[in-house]
Amino acid sequence: MSRRSRGFTLIELMTVIALVAVLLALLAPAIAQSQDDARRAACMNNLKQIGLSMHNYHDVYNSLPPGWVAKNAESETGPSFGWMASVLPFVEQAPLYDTLDFNVFDKNDPLRLQTVIPVYRCPSDPMVDLNPIRGKFASASYSGNAGSERLPGSVDTPLKLNGMFWLNSNCRFANITDGLSNTFMVGERCLDSASGIWVGTTKNRNENDAVSDGSHHARLNASIESFSSRHPGGANFVMGDGAVRFVSNDIESLDHQTSNGQLGTYQKLSQRDDGQPTTVP
Repeated sequence: MSRRSRGFTLIELMTVIALVAVLLALLAPAIAQSQDDARRAACMNNLKQIGLSMHNYHDVYNSLPPGWVAKNAESETGPSFGWMASVLPFVEQAPLYDTLDFNVFDKNDPLRLQTVIPVYRCPSDPMVDLNPIRGKFASASYSGNAGSERLPGSVDTPLKLNGMFWLNSNCRFANITDGLSNTFMVGERCLDSASGIWVGTTKNRNENDAVSDGSHHARLNASIESFSSRHPGGANFVMGDGAVRFVSNDIESLDHQTSNGQLGTYQKLSQRDDGQPTTVP
């Protein structure tokens, strides 16, 4: 007797397709979550390396690198090299560092200043490699902590701030009296806040090229001036002791002008010496 093969009926085929569609729908969020977890882990690793570079720099020079270096505080002065350029040898970029002339910015080959440095880029930050908002220098996804006071922008930049980085700063660990583990060192800054540039600042009035403040006006993921990230719910920061912490968008933030001078948790973590040490919630 001959044996005839039997194929799928139309109903069976449609059932299989429907089951596959349901499985894909169920798996899609898990896949997306897994991808974001991987990007967040890579970002945290970048910040760990940056934190280590800061400690190595401090060991050599007995201070943290300056936020950026300029001959005066006038708002139009610049461009200038900043803290990320200073620690290049400590993030395995010594050959690039050796090619830069830190005495005369304009003598540097623009192509070198457009070098993409992976450790300075968060994989969740969609900013293009050359930051079109910040002079078309190579983009960076991280920003130094300038403190709890709002950066002035168009007027002359302050000669001292209460964070870790500012114009010609030389902050020492001994100056961080609230404790290294209780103070932000570097945080994320993504496309939502125009990212940054590793070179430094295009002008003094563009402090946000290299540093960000933790004022209530610039609370996390709230404005163009804020620390920010594309990680759901918050952003990564490396503390003064080198530990990386995830900070929620919901962290307490208070405007000292309307709160009788009281500081929110976000402001306390941004300030190195307010006398009110606190930890990331």
